[in-house]
Amino acid sequence: RHPRQALEAASFNDFDVAIIDMSLPYLDGLQLADRLSRLVADLQVVLLIDDTMSDISETACILQQMKKNCRLDELSDVVERATYSRRKSSHSSREFCKMYS
Repeated sequence: RHPRQALEAASFNDFDVAIIDMSLPYLDGLQLADRLSRLVADLQVVLLIDDTMSDISETACILQQMKKNCRLDELSDVVERATYSRRKSSHSSREFCKMYS
């Protein structure tokens, strides 16, 4: 899909996790991750990289990098943990706001 579609979808939806290919048309995966993280608070990003790419330097919005040829169960585990982590932190933030509002 086109990065613009991801940005449009994030404008209207609250996603827990974004799985982003590093090689995209018009933007690279890091640029898209940065823009998405500005639209969706606490978005968890998994960046998929080619075998030929070395590890991308750590960026605040990137939860984890994985090779594109990773096993589906490995990717599923990462997404499950990221979803749980984001929802847990989001729930804690809402509870904190209720206590002090």
